Amino acid sequence: MAAVLDAVRALHAFHSRPNGPSPSPDADFASPATFFAEAGISAVAFLALHALSSVVVPRLLPGFAKLDAATQKRFVDKGPSFIHHLVMAPWALLLLVVTWKDQAHAAPGAHVDYTRNLTVAGASTGYFIADAVLTLPRIRRQPEFLFHHLLIVALSFVGASVRMARWIPTLLVCELSSIPLDVSWALRQYGLQGTRAYNIVAAIFLTTFVATRIVNLPLAAVVAFTRFEDDLIAVLGVWRWVIVPLVALQFYWLARLLMQLFGSRVQKAARWCCGAVRAAH
Repeated sequence: MAAVLDAVRALHAFHSRPNGPSPSPDADFASPATFFAEAGISAVAFLALHALSSVVVPRLLPGFAKLDAATQKRFVDKGPSFIHHLVMAPWALLLLVVTWKDQAHAAPGAHVDYTRNLTVAGASTGYFIADAVLTLPRIRRQPEFLFHHLLIVALSFVGASVRMARWIPTLLVCELSSIPLDVSWALRQYGLQGTRAYNIVAAIFLTTFVATRIVNLPLAAVVAFTRFEDDLIAVLGVWRWVIVPLVALQFYWLARLLMQLFGSRVQKAARWCCGAVRAAH
């Protein structure tokens, strides 16, 4: 527990570091033209990748022909998202490590340049645009995913500036948990749930989900609203409140996850509590 608390304190210090005066403060609030170009190119690339998946996935995936049609389609649909998670999450993690080192070597009050983070933001925004388009046919079954994607896209286009760039890797590193999630889903399609490999992947998923989405992301959001509120207001304006439902959505997904894993136990505990309350009255 002490190690966990130390890690949380270190994250809080990392997110809380004030940035020194910028050499070009006026440019810090402008959205670079390259960001929108990168997002557009990325969106087209991911839509093309989805079309290509229908040809590539059946040839690369063992036993694809034995799967039912619905599962085959889901494997094809998941191709671009898996590529996105596999590329963007390690990229974001690398940027966080580099930033950590930059902060450690910078003198107190010195300016740290976060401009490099805008490239990964543009590439990832393009994916969310493409996936939002592809999600439309299943909006009734999974409305929260379209809601999540639209929030990300809106936040990206409004907040694409050097002043907000420090927070981009913190958002994208959340996709680390999506990699084991995709792998565990694939294992279930082959009937491998309950195996040692599946349990290891599930444990990795739960660990990365809690670390990136339940601990780091809310912590960064609290720091942003309490210590960098002027930046949020200047760049995002009223759009800064989009961050709140975005963070809350992670806890909703955690609750769904826990219900899937421990649903019967949770229901029994809830019934016991309700019975105890009725008995007390």
